[in-house]
Parts: sequence; C-alpha cells; structure tokens
Amino acid sequence: MKKKEKSQENNELERSCFYLDEAPCTLFKDYLTEEEETILFDIRAIQKKATQVKNRLKSLDRSETENALEGSAQGKSKEEERRFLQEELNELREKRKELNKQKEDAHHRKMVMLGHVKP
Repeated sequence: MKKKEKSQENNELERSCFYLDEAPCTLFKDYLTEEEETILFDIRAIQKKATQVKNRLKSLDRSETENALEGSAQGKSKEEERRFLQEELNELREKRKELNKQKEDAHHRKMVMLGHVKP
C-alpha cells in the first residue's frame, strides 16, 4: 500500500511539474535513489502523524482551560491521555532522528557510487 500511495504522490508531483519542458523539477526523481525516496516518504508520514498528535494536545489544553473555568472533574483521564500523547510524540521524534540518519547514510552511499566522495 505504501508503494501505491508513493506512486500516486509522484504522479501528482509530475503532473504539476510537466507543464513546461524546462521545469526544474522534471528531473527530481532522478536525483533520489529508491532508498532515499522511501526514507523521505516515511519521514513525511511521521511528520503528518506528529502534527495530528500536536493538534490533539492543543485541543486538550483548550478543553482543560474551559473545564477549569466550569469546575469539571475529568482531570485524570485527560492527564493520562496527555501523557500517552507526549510519549507517542517522543517516539515519533526518535523515529524521525533515526530516519534522518538513514537518509544521510543513503545520500553518502549515493555520492560514493557516483564518485563525488571517497568511501
């Protein structure tokens, strides 16, 4: 399923770039290896998930402020959810760091294969 989504994303990119013969992004996919492309796709997925988690945390903050004004007693469940979301966000950050390292390693391997960098 990931490859299908990735190919749809690439097709959309190509459609937006091919309106001119000299479009600078027409060769975009030639600059990335398949490994780099896969890693970047995973990074985007993590980024999207992290944005969703951050938005949920913000909505929890807003609802806690409103509940404090009203005197509601749902503090524990929201605090547990907040803790869970923070842990999830920290895990996503760690995955992102790992993927960035993999991306740098893949780029280095490509540069070595092309002869631009010594091994």
